[in-house]
Amino acid sequence: MPRFIIASDVTPQSSVWALASSQVEEIRAACAGVLGFDPDVRLARMEEFPIEAGEEALVIPAALDFNICQREALGRLIGEARRRYRDAVIHHDDVDPGHPLVVGAFADQVGRALEIARVPPQRCGLVLAASGRSR
Repeated sequence: MPRFIIASDVTPQSSVWALASSQVEEIRAACAGVLGFDPDVRLARMEEFPIEAGEEALVIPAALDFNICQREALGRLIGEARRRYRDAVIHHDDVDPGHPLVVGAFADQVGRALEIARVPPQRCGLVLAASGRSR
């Protein structure tokens, strides 16, 4: 079974690590129904990928908009992991913030927040602004 690694620059000592970990657990639970099995989804510091010999892993950055330095660091770390664990299969990908599933997830979160705050959608505005990076 492949391992899904959410790579983050957040450290376990950070005050937001517990929140990020609970969000990863929500991701795991949501994916289980879609994938048909209980996936191994882990939050990890970028410097400490939980990869083992002989396994298959998919590394996805937690940040939606990596800067060039973060991209270079992630690529270097994945390269190091591939050299260290030559029999492991390590895939990686970026998150596309404009993908319809991501946009839909954002819209769902906004809807939940409005419902909790008891604010009618007609009284809210949403601004989506591009980062200036084109694909």
